[in-house]
Amino acid sequence: MKTLTSKFKPIALIKLSFLLLLPAFCVALHVAAQTGDTVKLKQESFSNYSDLREKQKKAGIDKLIYKNFTFSFSVAIPNWLNLKETGSDDQWGGTLPPIDGIENAIMIKAFPKSAFKSFSEFETIYLTGNKFGQPAKYDSQHTWYGQHELIPIAHGVKQKVFLVWQKKIYDNMFVLLETKSAYLWIQFVATRETYDRNISKFDEFMAGVNLME
Repeated sequence: MKTLTSKFKPIALIKLSFLLLLPAFCVALHVAAQTGDTVKLKQESFSNYSDLREKQKKAGIDKLIYKNFTFSFSVAIPNWLNLKETGSDDQWGGTLPPIDGIENAIMIKAFPKSAFKSFSEFETIYLTGNKFGQPAKYDSQHTWYGQHELIPIAHGVKQKVFLVWQKKIYDNMFVLLETKSAYLWIQFVATRETYDRNISKFDEFMAGVNLME
């Protein structure tokens, strides 16, 4: 087993999957290369997400899997997602391939359950309590511009919503989920021109989201 100092957030690489680990106080970067039925472990490091993708390519890793043990969820990361630095362990995501020079975004923000009285309060702030023409309850810089029907899903709800920011209307899909330790706000943010062209990619992304038991 080879150990190097990790300059960035912890990652675990496996031949068929690549686990990005962000538990509290975790500092190790584990790399597993599989040969037949044997898995060999060593520690590796990377300096940024570009370096991470380069290591993935060189190692022949098929996919990345982000695992957050603090907030009890994981995501199978599509290879088309351009991971971005957020500077925060409770916020994670990236951008989609550009369409006519426009990059849509997917972001997950996690909240400890203690931040809200209940999932109902969380839902009220991020979806159902917002009114047309009024500042969004979660961010006064955004104006709520309408929404489609609220759709119940496993462990939460989702809703297409419209927001105005800097005098431009954005189409969004918001997904709110409850894990055993957190509430998740998952955002797909697009322009009016690109939403329909990229919503299938967001559906693909959501298919890779799993809640830990």
